[in-house]
Parts: sequence; C-alpha cells; structure tokens
Amino acid sequence: MSTARTLPSRADTKRLMEASAALFDAARQLTEGRSRLEAEVGAGVLQLRAAAVQAELNAVPVDRLRDAGGSGLRLGALADHGFRTVGDVLRATPQQLTAVPGVGSQTAAAVMAGARRVWDSIAADVPVRLDPDNRTTAGTSLLGHLFLLDSIRVVEAELGAAPTRIVAELPALMHTAKPATSRVRWTFAGEQKKATATQSVQTLGAWMEWCDRTGALATLTAAAHSPMPTPDEVWADFQHRPGHYYALIEQLAGVGSAGVETPGDLPDEVVAKIEAAELDTSALRATLRGYQSFGARFALVQRRAIIGDEMGLGKTMQALALLAHLHAKGARRFLVVCPASVIFNWQREIAAHTTLTSVRIHGPAAEDGAAQWQRDGGIALTTFDTLKKLPVPTDPPDAVIVDEAHYIKNPRSGRSRAAAAWIRSTPRVVFLSGTPMENRVTEFIALVDYLRPEVARELDTFALVAGPQAFRREVAPVYLRRNTEEVLGELPDLLEVDEWEHFVGSDAHAYTEAVRQGNFMAMRRAAYLTPRPTDSAKLTRLLEIVDEVAANGRKTIVFSNFREVLDRVAAALPVHVAGPLSGSTTPARRQELVDEFSAPDGPAVLVSQIQAGGTGLNIQAASVVILCEPQIKPTLEQQAIARAHRMGQTRAVQVHRLLIEDTVDERILELLAEKEAEFDTYARTSATAGASAAAIDAGQLPTAMERRIVESEQARLGVRSEDAVSDDATQSDPAAETSGSSAPGIKAAESNPLEKA
Repeated sequence: MSTARTLPSRADTKRLMEASAALFDAARQLTEGRSRLEAEVGAGVLQLRAAAVQAELNAVPVDRLRDAGGSGLRLGALADHGFRTVGDVLRATPQQLTAVPGVGSQTAAAVMAGARRVWDSIAADVPVRLDPDNRTTAGTSLLGHLFLLDSIRVVEAELGAAPTRIVAELPALMHTAKPATSRVRWTFAGEQKKATATQSVQTLGAWMEWCDRTGALATLTAAAHSPMPTPDEVWADFQHRPGHYYALIEQLAGVGSAGVETPGDLPDEVVAKIEAAELDTSALRATLRGYQSFGARFALVQRRAIIGDEMGLGKTMQALALLAHLHAKGARRFLVVCPASVIFNWQREIAAHTTLTSVRIHGPAAEDGAAQWQRDGGIALTTFDTLKKLPVPTDPPDAVIVDEAHYIKNPRSGRSRAAAAWIRSTPRVVFLSGTPMENRVTEFIALVDYLRPEVARELDTFALVAGPQAFRREVAPVYLRRNTEEVLGELPDLLEVDEWEHFVGSDAHAYTEAVRQGNFMAMRRAAYLTPRPTDSAKLTRLLEIVDEVAANGRKTIVFSNFREVLDRVAAALPVHVAGPLSGSTTPARRQELVDEFSAPDGPAVLVSQIQAGGTGLNIQAASVVILCEPQIKPTLEQQAIARAHRMGQTRAVQVHRLLIEDTVDERILELLAEKEAEFDTYARTSATAGASAAAIDAGQLPTAMERRIVESEQARLGVRSEDAVSDDATQSDPAAETSGSSAPGIKAAESNPLEKA
C-alpha cells in the first residue's frame, strides 16, 4: 500500500473517514457472519447426528440394556408396557418409567443410565449423512448455512488476511485520525496528536487505494449480505460437489468420517513427524478431508511412498495437495505418469483444484509440450509409453507421481524400465494405486523396490518368512492404505445382488458351441449373442433392471469385458445410451461420454468396457452398476464398482451381477473364491509361507485357470473339443473388438489394447 505525502483537505478527510467506516462495517459483518454461520453449522450437525443416533436406537431392543450393565433390571416389564427399544426409554421421563409395575426410581435411573451409555457408544461413530432423496428440514438448513459459509470463505481466500486486519486496525486508525476532520480539533491538538492523525489519515488513504483497486468493498458487502439460497439450489449444489460439503462438515464440526487420520502400522516416530508437518495449501482450491491431509503429509515426510487407498478415496487430490505444497515452497516442475485413459481427468482436476498449470507431453505435440515444460515449469502429464521416448533430464523434476502404478509391476517391461530411470533421478516419488497387488505378493514388492530397495530386500528375505504382521510392519514406512469404511462414514450403502438366470433358448446353443470349440472367451459372452433379445436370459434381465432404474429417475452403468456384448446391449436398450466407452475410445472422448451421461437430470445409461471405464474416471452420477459377466480378476470388478461408489456419491449404489447357473460364470466364481481363500489364509494366519516370495501366490496363472474351466465345462456337457484350447482363446483381458470366428456368431478375443496405453 502506498502512502500519501500530504494531508488531504478536511472535506476529503471526512469522505475518507466515511469510506473507511463503510469498509470496516462490511468486513465486520463478514467476519461476524462467518462466526454466526459456523455456530449454525455446528448446531445443525449436532441435530442431524442426534436424529441419526435416535433412529439407530429405535431399532435396538430394550433387552440390550443388559449389555450396558443392567443385567438385573426388569426389562421384560418395560417391553410389555410399550418401552420396546432403547429409543423408547430415552424419550420417556422418569415418571413414565416408574409408572410401570415393578419399576422403582432406582431401576428407572439405572435403565436411563444404561440407555445413555448406549447413546454415547453409538454417537461416537455415527456419521452425518445427507440424502438428496430424503430432503429433511434439518439437512436443507445445514446445507444452506454451509453454502453461505463457503461463499464467505471464498472471499476470504481471495482477499487473504485483509478482512481480519480491517476489523482489527481500522477502528484505532479512524479514532486517531479524527483531529484532521475538524478545524477546532486540529487547532487544539498537540504536535504528537497531529503527527499521529497525519499518519493515520495516510494509512487510511492507502487502505482506500487498495479497496478501490481490488473492489473489496463491493465484494465484502455482497458476501456479507448474500441471501439464503433456495432448497433446490442448495441440494443441486450438494449433488454437484458433495465431497466438498462433507469436507467442510468434517473441518468445521470434526465429524463425518471415521478414522480421520489412520496411520495403520506406521512407527510412532513417523506418525509424530507426519502430524507435525504443516501443509501449505495456498495453491490448492479445495478443502481436504482429514485422511487426505494425512496422506499428503505422509508423502511429504517420507519422500518416496505408495498411497494405496481403496478406489474412490481421492488419491489424485492427495497427490495434488503434495504438489501444491511443494510449489508454494518454490518447486517448479512436476511429472505425472499415467495411462492415456486418465490424462484428461488429471488436466481437469489440476485446473479445478489448484492454481498450478499443466502441460500434456503426449501425442503429436509431445516434443513441444516437453520443451514448454522444461522452459516454463508446471505439471507435465505423460503416459507410460511416451515416457519411454523421453530422455531423463540432467535437471530432474521436483517430484514424480505415478498413477495406476501397478502398470509397472513387471520390472522387465519397457515401460517399467523407462519409469525406473526417472524414479531413480527424482528426489520425491509417489505411486498411486488402489490395487498394488493383483495376483502375487511379488508384484507389490516390485513396486516397493522402485522406491526403497532396502525395504524390498527385507520384505523378500525376512518379512515374508516372519509372517504377515512382520510384512506389514516392514512396509509401513513406504505404504499407506485406508479403506472406504475407515474414512468415509457418510458414504451410502453398497448393495450387491447376484442375478442368477437360466438359459432360455438360442443362448444355450451358442454356449454349447463355444464349449465345444474350447473357446473360453466365447463361452463368457455367448449368453448375449442371440438373434433376438428375448432369446437371451441375461439381456432380458438387464433390460428389466434398466427399465426399473429409469422409472425411478436414476442412472446406470453397464460394464462388460467385451465390446460386442456392449454393442448388443446398446442396440437393445430403449433409452438414450452414452457409449460404448471402449479401449479404442480416445481419452478426450471418454471424458465427453462421461459428461454426456452425467449432465442431464433423470435416467441415462452408460455402456463401457470394464477396463476402459473401470479406472481413472469419476462417475458418481450413476447409482446402479450392472456387470454383464464375472471377471477373472476381482480387482477389475472392484475398480468398476468404485467408479460409482466413491467419495461424492450421495445415493446408495446397487450392483447387479448377471450370471447363468451351471456355466462358466459359476466356475469362475468358484475358482475366484479359491484364489481369495488361499491369499486370505496367508494374510491372516500363516507364519511361514515359504522361503521366497514366489511361494506366496494369490492363485493360479489366468491361462491355467481358464483351461481348467473349459475342460470342466466340456466334461459336464459331454462335448468333445474340436481343437485344443488355444492361448489366443484364453487371453484373460480381451478387448474383443476384432474377430476371428471360433463358434457361430461368436468373435474370438485378442489382447487388450489398454495394455498398450
């Protein structure tokens, strides 16, 4: 702020004082309004929590009070007289309880004390949930206050500490400047008061110059007098950015998610360093959840780490928080390596949630992008394959983020060797992966080896032999994972339904022919490839589900491994369909399809190949997921479901698995259960699983498993294979976009183009 060299006229000084008073009044109303709104939010959260606790207590039988220290109480008499739940007891007065025959004042007091203990126990964990399909008055009021408070916080972020300084400094300045407003006061003021008044007028003038330049008075006045939005406005905004609202609730009221900071098996001294670390979020335009802040600080303190949070918990935001902090501390260049399918999503997230710039190093303009990044800095976005063509600079980036890090789990592949060269030269590296171990423990150790070879050696030679607890303890300084139930208490329920059907006609013939051919992939999609939809039991059921979902105004994602199945589904659906989103869909078009699907209110359907749409996209607009067939890897289903059931989802998510009894579907589920049981046995109980990591395997190789399924189905149906089962017919992750006939009407599968991304 500049300072005036001479004292203005008394008239100008009076106008300056009036303007200063208006500025002070606007800043005061803003800060007082913020305090009032924070109090309203706190009260609103308490009201919602109380209602949620009461609802749970209304379902707890009164005899459960015996577990709360009331083993000798006459609870049967209470139940007989209408006090059937703990909620009934808490709503009662002592007089109402003692009116029950056999219940005296001491018994009534003991019953009430037990009920309050149950209340306290439930209240400690109950989340705050806001349901757009059940717009309660309390929920609407809370959202309205949060809406207004958020607008004030935006203004305060724009103006920095100015509003607080205005409230603190201007009253004293206006008081000491008063002699300059009156000839009489000025005449009788001493030299010291005149000097102080002159300085105060100059300082007020500087404030007014700043105010005129920034438009602060209008900004403060508008924010301080913002009208309460309508219920439709606040619920629409909530559905647009629910994660932001829950983050505000967590930050302001300290509730909303269980286990805000979940350090797991981290050593105490590491946890202490993380908790003491301060995260500079000045370059971040988002409110972090508590666990997200912890994750970003974990990566900051540990420097080379894996954030392996379950899908949908915002790993991208944690990485951006780290980069924003480093940028605020003077770092210039960062590199994000990711699959081509999510590069546009990274661009959008950077633009929406940070003040940093991004540049793509991918496609025809990759060289130009690399030159721009080296010159101007920012966040470079590139793919695994493009990285192979980029020379490692002598001046490495300040940090490297590897998204979907399991893409480099095989250290012998070209993409892995290219990534390793950049990782070795960079001081800070963060791997992001919700599935760091898909098949073998060795894959996980390989990822650790990129970051901390000494830890990987311990894991390979000691920790596996010592048992799972030793393994987790050794890897903890490198690896942080939180699960959804630990940190997103407000997330709506996930309802999974296995839809078992029987063949109805030509679908049975197509399946038998595929079994005869020994073609595993043809067997998996045969149920859909019939002349008419009514000839397919799966397609008939799928259409019924979509019709019911559409009638309720909700959105559906249909996932299949096979493009041909998706084409058949899309052709049969009577409603508008977005997609298909497949392995050949460009990254830009993928995001366009998601936006097209998400934008309109009311029903819509997105059809997607499970590997193309199952990773890297946020599709919270959908609350129903249909899986056309079971997947070879459980992680594929988990990733696909997590596109909808993730932070920001406001409705319960329904998952429908379409299955045919006594077919390849049932065989896949049986063998997957065996794989999971084998791994769970090691993870929970085994102390010595073997002398090397190779002994710790989540299950058979996919091809071996597929052969086993084909052979068992051939034996069950009594058909003789015309050809030996070929490797081409048993690829585990097909894109199924090219053909090579192996059974009537069924296309053979080729390798997945997503693996080439």
